[in-house]
Amino acid sequence: MSEYDRLYEAAKELRKQYPAGTRIELISMGADPQPIEAGARGTVTGVDDMAGLMVRWDNGRGLNLDYDHDKYRALTMEELEAEKEAQEEALQDRFIDKINKEVIPCIEWVGMRNAYKNNDMSCPTDLLKMIHEKFLEVYPPVLEGPMGFVTVPGVVQAADGNFYPALLDIDTESSGEHWGTTFFTPMGVLDDHADDPVVKKLIHGFIPYHYWYTPYYECDHHVDWENLPETAERMLSEATGEDFSQKGDFIY
Repeated sequence: MSEYDRLYEAAKELRKQYPAGTRIELISMGADPQPIEAGARGTVTGVDDMAGLMVRWDNGRGLNLDYDHDKYRALTMEELEAEKEAQEEALQDRFIDKINKEVIPCIEWVGMRNAYKNNDMSCPTDLLKMIHEKFLEVYPPVLEGPMGFVTVPGVVQAADGNFYPALLDIDTESSGEHWGTTFFTPMGVLDDHADDPVVKKLIHGFIPYHYWYTPYYECDHHVDWENLPETAERMLSEATGEDFSQKGDFIY
């Protein structure tokens, strides 16, 4: 068998073992003058006819792997799951960081207090729009498939009768199970996981509450879109530029 035929046959086997999209880790690289470090991870993009594994490395490099001299392995299911969780946490952290640095310092608290005093929801709606825009800088407007825990912008109708912009923690692994809420109110930003007894007392006055959020997530069975109140509909529509009046026609 010629050298070409040997590598050509090896390439066929590699395509089966490492299809495009496979996550791999480098064990060692041969005599390349500028080798990629051992332990680096990347994603297989293909295999050439000489059994060279084409890889898009996480560090930005694009060096292919030599069949005879480089050693590598596919990531295990446990490692893939750990990577997925780390990516989800990174997105979550990035969004929350934007809220803390780019939204909360810009809140017009006088406007928020006047809004609920005068029943003028323009300021809370502007705040919801700002939160939604920051969300879109990190996530797509449509959440598809399980993405772990995701914090989404939305509107809460509290037991006190008011509608508040909010951040809603949902678990996309369990059809949108709700795990927590951060309320943006005239009294400040209130997190229902806070230990402060004053905050707990304020939030207790909001319970029970209903919520609706700005991104579309078709697997959520916990949101009552058919009974979306007019105020919430208007806030969501103005904040996103979409028509939320038809949400009740969607099947979740």
